[in-house]
Amino acid sequence: MGIVRNSMNIEGLILEEDIPSQIKGQIIRYSEVETLHVPEDKGEVQNIYEIAMNIEIKSKRSIHAPFGNIIVVDGIKEYKIIYTENTKSCKANILELKVPFNTFIELPKEIDNILDIKIYILDAYFDVLDPRKIYGHFLYLVDVHYDHKDQRSELMVFKEDNHKENHLAEEMIYTDATIEEISVSEEPIKREREDLLIDLDEEIL
Repeated sequence: MGIVRNSMNIEGLILEEDIPSQIKGQIIRYSEVETLHVPEDKGEVQNIYEIAMNIEIKSKRSIHAPFGNIIVVDGIKEYKIIYTENTKSCKANILELKVPFNTFIELPKEIDNILDIKIYILDAYFDVLDPRKIYGHFLYLVDVHYDHKDQRSELMVFKEDNHKENHLAEEMIYTDATIEEISVSEEPIKREREDLLIDLDEEIL
């Protein structure tokens, strides 16, 4: 069972518990209005009982602009519509449609590697405009996964700084040990010098 909107059962919407909870790149929300046309070889629409839909991404391409990267997504939106015909018999009919789907995503120019793009339908609303036109309004969520080269650079800088700090700490430990060793080793030399002075005085006397 899907979600009921305007007395129609709608299948294909993402459930609230399945909405991505972690952002692995960027999440974009936007809406779109579409008009579906019923082909002449199909009966006219009177009432719609159920609409099932799905979006399949076919390809994506990048446009490198001075202000950032634009990712263009091409795909197909599939519909399966169960309705009653606009006739005296009001018989049930099934209409299957495939329409092109296109969208775009604007990303900072620092983004250099798109890993994955997923498009979810958050909400949808349909209405029968006339026997051969169906109005549709959609709310999408686009989940973009990508590598951020600045993030990788920051990670490398952090690792390099951490390595320098560890190396500096080792040098300080070595230096402290050296100072301690020198201070200990100087004590016998001092005593030897004092003993030597005492012996010289006794000989003179």
